[in-house]
Amino acid sequence: MRRSIKAPRCERFRFLKSQFIEECKSSKKESITVDKRSYRVVIKSVICDPSARSFVRQIIPHTGKYGCELCVQRGIKNHAMSYHVRDSKLRNNSDFRKQTNQPHHEGISTFTQLNIGMVYGFPLDYMHLICIGVMKRLLLLWRGEKNTVCASSRKRKSKNKETKKTLDRVHRLTLDQLNTISARKAAVSKQFTSEFNRKRRGLN
Repeated sequence: MRRSIKAPRCERFRFLKSQFIEECKSSKKESITVDKRSYRVVIKSVICDPSARSFVRQIIPHTGKYGCELCVQRGIKNHAMSYHVRDSKLRNNSDFRKQTNQPHHEGISTFTQLNIGMVYGFPLDYMHLICIGVMKRLLLLWRGEKNTVCASSRKRKSKNKETKKTLDRVHRLTLDQLNTISARKAAVSKQFTSEFNRKRRGLN
């Protein structure tokens, strides 16, 4: 069973090592001609989702204890992995290539052969962090959904239930407000092009 799971991963790694990286090297040395105009290819960043970033850089996933991609602190697992230290040492390209924080690495990435920043050259993706991350949690909070409090703050729940109910009512949107937002979303969705595959849904 393990072999069937690891085989595709090895195939993808072989592709990155033999084809993609070599093509990037050759395109850097030789210009590309399009419509009689020459262009030099320079890779500034690589856009990936969280699982792909950990794979191409050969680092542990974001759910690991040393999975933070921007700092070297050790995470705390409490229902979910979280990182509480705000002034932790930041990662940089030199330390990443030297693998000074060994628990963060699973191997040597083939992207180290290219002249690209191994930390900030792989930016965190906006969709997972904002659209279906922070924004989703805010929408659930405004709708009055339960279990929208992050795992790290569950220990700090107020003992005064009346105060908690008052705060919930302050943040919760009324039914008229939810209907207004849903109607505006439906009106805007008609202007979306066919490239947007996700269906537009209302808040109610």
